[in-house]
Amino acid sequence: MEIFIKPKSFNREITASASKSYEQRFLALSLLTGEKTVLKNFGNSADVIAARNIIKTLGCDFFIKNNKLIIKKRKQFSDDYIPTLECGESGLCARLFVPVAAVLYKNFIVKASGSLLNRNIYEDYKSLSDFGFNFSLENNNFPFNFYDYELKAGDYKIDGKNSSQLVSGLLMALSCLPEPSVLKVENAVSIKYMQMTVDALQRFGFQLIDEYGETCNFKIYPKRLALDNYKFKIEGDWSGISNVLVAGALIQDIKVKGLNQYSLQADKAILEVFDLAGVRYKWKNSVLKIFKSRVNSFEFDATNCPDLIPAIVILAVFAKGKSLIHGISRLKNKESSRAEVLQKELAKAGITLQIDGDAMIIQGEQKPNFAVLDSNGDHRMAMAFSILGLNSENGIKITNADVVEKSWANYYNELIIE
Repeated sequence: MEIFIKPKSFNREITASASKSYEQRFLALSLLTGEKTVLKNFGNSADVIAARNIIKTLGCDFFIKNNKLIIKKRKQFSDDYIPTLECGESGLCARLFVPVAAVLYKNFIVKASGSLLNRNIYEDYKSLSDFGFNFSLENNNFPFNFYDYELKAGDYKIDGKNSSQLVSGLLMALSCLPEPSVLKVENAVSIKYMQMTVDALQRFGFQLIDEYGETCNFKIYPKRLALDNYKFKIEGDWSGISNVLVAGALIQDIKVKGLNQYSLQADKAILEVFDLAGVRYKWKNSVLKIFKSRVNSFEFDATNCPDLIPAIVILAVFAKGKSLIHGISRLKNKESSRAEVLQKELAKAGITLQIDGDAMIIQGEQKPNFAVLDSNGDHRMAMAFSILGLNSENGIKITNADVVEKSWANYYNELIIE
């Protein structure tokens, strides 16, 4: 799919899509608890659809009624049943659900498609060998066959330098065992995502103590508190809406509903960037209003919120002065190699980005030319390029534009006024 984004007004009031990160966590926990669970404000992105299909494969059927996603109690399959986890392009599904599935099944298969086939999940799975996981594969890629394994409680440590997603799956899985466990995460990154997982676990009644630092320590207890019900509302997604907020700062005032002002989501840090860049905003009755502002250059470390980088690069392109963004190394092994894609594609529009080690340097007040930019199969790229097009004189054409469905199914329809 191609889409031409031309300078135009966009919706001045918009509701953030549901947080797929929270929804995927709630889906995994509904599976593990086996309890009937009701989710309000659920999403329809490709990643959450993959997660729903995985829990169905693992024993939890679901249906939609009165705008609620209702997940049935987990059913038991025969002992010889070997489930196949179809993760699509979701890196979170591929990492999170492996420890989760291991609680329920000794044997299972993990498959993927699209951009996930190009990501180095093999190295993540290798780190599970310290937990006793066994798997086989061909050519260091999907499908992975996990076999003859039973997760046991114990004292474990894992290197968290590449991703927090596997850590999240382990926290969930260890919480379901009959004995207490300890998990130490060395070189931890994306700490906010671990905090989201702990928050989700506690909402489902699980008990654990968490300590955060260069090494994160988790003490996990086996007793789960009984709840009256398992009804949850999914908060709005700060990752996807960050692009829209940048458009508000650059082009016209905008109001956004559905966001949690006190959210644990890492990409709420977009407001920290706004503070640094002089972008004005305010909260009123749970609605966030962004004011069109004179944007100043900024320096920001995005190591713990790398999904923000494409959006804030676009902000920096139009800022006054030279901006510096740290944490660029975290852009590797995503849906695309994002630093290189940003540099290559934006150059087509006459925009220069400089990469210096783990940092990106962006000279502000650049004026993009018309260009055809390829998303490279990456939803974050497509969204960022759309904001560039809205704030350009001659517009931008985006190829492979439909990849936004991975995280926000109706992104273009909800954003742009024809």
